[in-house]
Amino acid sequence: MARIRLGRRGWWALGTAAGLGSLALAGWLLPDAGLRWGLIRTLRDYGMVEVSVADSALSLFDGHLVVRDVVARPPLGSALGIGDFALNFRWGPLFRRQVVIDRLALTGVTIDIQREAGSDVIVINGLPLAAGEPPPPAGQPAPAPSPARAAKTPGWGVDLTELDLTDSRLHLASGPLVADIAIKHLHVANLHSRKPDLPVSFSLDGSLNGAPVTLSGTVLPFAAEPAFTLDASASGLDLAAIAAGLAEIGLTEARGAADLAVTASGRLGADGAHVEGQGRLDIARAALAQPVTFRADRFALALGHLTWAGGQLDLDGSAEAAGLTIDLGGGTALAASKARLETPAARLVGRHLTAQGSLDTEGFAVKGSPPALTAARGHWAGDLESDRGAPFRIGGTVTLDEAKLADRAYSGQAGRVSLTGRLLTTPAGAPFPLRSDGALEAGLDRLHLTAGDISATVGQTRLSARLEPAPARSALPLTLAGPSRLELRDGRLTAGEVAASLGHGEVTAELAPVPAGAAVPVTARGKIAAERLAIGPARGHEEWLAVERIAGDELALTRDGHAGAARIRAEGLAALRRTGGNAYPWRIEARALRLDRPSHDGRTTRAEEARLDDLTLRLTRTGEGLLGFSAATAATGTDDGRPQPPPRLALGRVVVAGASRLTFHDRTLPEPLRLEVSPIDLTIERLDGTHPDHDSPFRLATAIGSASIAASGTLRPFASPPGGRIDSRISALELPPFSPYVADALGLQLRTGHFDGTLRGEAKSGALDAGLDLTLSNLAIAAPDPHAPLLQRTGLPIETVLDLLRDGEGRIKLSIPVKGRLDSPDFDFSDAVNQAIGGALSSAVMTTLKVAFPLTALISLIGEDSDGGRLTVAPLTFAPGDASLGDEQRALLDRAATLLQGRAGLHLTLCGKATLAEGPVVAARRRADDHPVLSRLQRLIGAEPPPPGELTAEDRAALQALADRRSAAAKAYLAEKAGIPPERLYSCRGEIEEGNDKAPRVDLLL
Repeated sequence: MARIRLGRRGWWALGTAAGLGSLALAGWLLPDAGLRWGLIRTLRDYGMVEVSVADSALSLFDGHLVVRDVVARPPLGSALGIGDFALNFRWGPLFRRQVVIDRLALTGVTIDIQREAGSDVIVINGLPLAAGEPPPPAGQPAPAPSPARAAKTPGWGVDLTELDLTDSRLHLASGPLVADIAIKHLHVANLHSRKPDLPVSFSLDGSLNGAPVTLSGTVLPFAAEPAFTLDASASGLDLAAIAAGLAEIGLTEARGAADLAVTASGRLGADGAHVEGQGRLDIARAALAQPVTFRADRFALALGHLTWAGGQLDLDGSAEAAGLTIDLGGGTALAASKARLETPAARLVGRHLTAQGSLDTEGFAVKGSPPALTAARGHWAGDLESDRGAPFRIGGTVTLDEAKLADRAYSGQAGRVSLTGRLLTTPAGAPFPLRSDGALEAGLDRLHLTAGDISATVGQTRLSARLEPAPARSALPLTLAGPSRLELRDGRLTAGEVAASLGHGEVTAELAPVPAGAAVPVTARGKIAAERLAIGPARGHEEWLAVERIAGDELALTRDGHAGAARIRAEGLAALRRTGGNAYPWRIEARALRLDRPSHDGRTTRAEEARLDDLTLRLTRTGEGLLGFSAATAATGTDDGRPQPPPRLALGRVVVAGASRLTFHDRTLPEPLRLEVSPIDLTIERLDGTHPDHDSPFRLATAIGSASIAASGTLRPFASPPGGRIDSRISALELPPFSPYVADALGLQLRTGHFDGTLRGEAKSGALDAGLDLTLSNLAIAAPDPHAPLLQRTGLPIETVLDLLRDGEGRIKLSIPVKGRLDSPDFDFSDAVNQAIGGALSSAVMTTLKVAFPLTALISLIGEDSDGGRLTVAPLTFAPGDASLGDEQRALLDRAATLLQGRAGLHLTLCGKATLAEGPVVAARRRADDHPVLSRLQRLIGAEPPPPGELTAEDRAALQALADRRSAAAKAYLAEKAGIPPERLYSCRGEIEEGNDKAPRVDLLL
């Protein structure tokens, strides 16, 4: 080469070639060494004490860079490592201040980032990083960059066609938050800063704390309004591992395994961020402490749509839970086997939340605090509104199916519970936590309540009311403001042995709270209406009371427990009935009952007037008492068997009017008695139980068939014993219907007869002192029983008694005293009357005979000459052997004729009597008639023959004839002188009496 002579051009060519060769050699040898040296130097400058680079390759001509197995270890902590680093770039755009990378690939990157709790120092793989500049003081803006610095800032652009990160791991520890992020593959494409409208796409396939995670989407980071789209999913994510991070956004103590799928998009504009999205979150074994404390076997959240714009959040979605428990504090929790919440529209603006939606539950329960509430199914549909610091509002309809309520003292269940309206929370310290915004509609179907021996069932319950917390120191914490309406259907209440039922009831009232300690917790004013009300024993076939309809106007309840109304009207009133075996119909029925101005003060029930229209009173007398009434009286006793005190009544006026009637049936008689008293017009004034000794005037007008009854007087029904005074009159009463009573008491059967009479008397201090003045017309009886009680009481033949009592017009007039003691358990009014009849009849007969025959000795009873015994006037006596009538005999016959003339039914039988003592007189008279001269002579000389020892047949025949002449003389006088029809006069065959104690006579038998 030295011998070669080169020209100037040759040397330049040779130099050029040598330079190019040197450059080529440097470009082949220096880049790799320089790259490794630069990486090692830089990492050591950052504090790494041990740095190694396994291999590197840099091609500056084709823009290719590869680095393998970079390891950098700090003095403390874990090593920073990169498996492979591959970069394809272009030189040309660098002259335009643009970094263009066709492909960047990273493999095996491991980063450990730690931040101690409460510290701002971040340690990456053991290398502490300086904290950023502190923020400006509060109230001062951040300093703007100086113009010189801004002018020196290069306007570089970055173009990244592809970025791939594979098999890398990021371990993050910030306080209690620990996140282990494994990146299986991250791909980023089309990152062009000079093309702001070209979306940057990305996708990630990896895991978070072992849970698979995928991300994909686009982003516009360089646009005037940055935007993004995102599709994300995660499976089996353990929320406990990231609970600390969730706590920083208000979700504390989160637990569970979550599956997540989200699709979102958004942009950052001049008015703030705008985000839209939808997705689904499923959490197994979910638990959370704040903002809501709950646990669930499974929790699923589905967002149909979510929008965040300008500080306003709008969303629609649903949430489902299984095995859900929500803690309300104080040991009380809500639970549900299944729950589903749907929110078609919800909005959050600042702290103001409004939402519409529905909630469905199965196996709902309130646990841990009595009363415990359970429901097979629950449903809510409506809206809610919440503003922090303002009342919480919830509205719509709530329904519970097969709900049950239980407390220590009571329990209840309902087939369905419904609530419609709006509820608002009350300020802290209010006596009740809720109130209603307007009327609240509540309903219960198939309600059943039990408390001790009290049980209530209601087919339907409806309540319309406005709830308000009661004022301080009220008896109840809650009140119903404004008009409230309660409606009940198909109800039944059982309290011990008493049951009540209701077909339909409605109460409309205004309620106001009263201070604590009052007799009742509220005062009320309103009206009431009810249909098909019934009261009776809880078991058996008896019914005590039934009302078809009842209505009350202007009802009022005062704080001292007094109740009143302007008017109460009941229609279709009935009382005391039995069904089934031994059935009997209603004992009391009335078309209507009206109470004017009724009131009750806790002890006394008052009313200005009580009116009964079309009353039917059925009285059936049996051996056990009045049918129906005796059972009702026995049922009103106390637990110890003592009778309950009667209710205190104070009625200004009692009226029974209309087509009212009383039917009476007496089954105690051999022949049952039936009669009807109608119509009844009864008025009682001043019926006052508070003054039992005051008189209550009354007036009664009624009829029995064609008979009229009028009565007046005073009553003392509340006195002990009861009393009163009566003055009554009965006209034209037919007697045959009462024949069973007469037959039972007196042994007589009445065939015909009318009754007219008056009853006057009083009952005072338990003693009855009354008198019955009666007139009997057209009275006829059947053949009497020879053993009839009346025969034994009067000792007289019945026909004779009646004939004696009849006047010239065939009427019988009697005055019968009625006495007894009302407070005696054995006293029977009808028996007292029957007992008096016998005495009255005997007294009347004796009075009649005494008028006719002033000498009491002239009246006697004989039984020897008649089978049944007949009444006889003392006989006409004669001198022995005499049959002529003297003045005394004629006077007696005149009185007998007077008695017969006024009583057409009387007959007289005349029986002549002769005695054996008259034998000598008759024998001597017969001898004188046979031998008149001899008889005179013997009388003159005093030598009359002695009487024979025995009467001859001729003497007996003479005595018989003497007896007949005596009766014939009496009969002839009555017929010829006194004018008695001969057909009413009967003669007996003369008789001879053997005894010496009887006088010659004629017996007069009535």
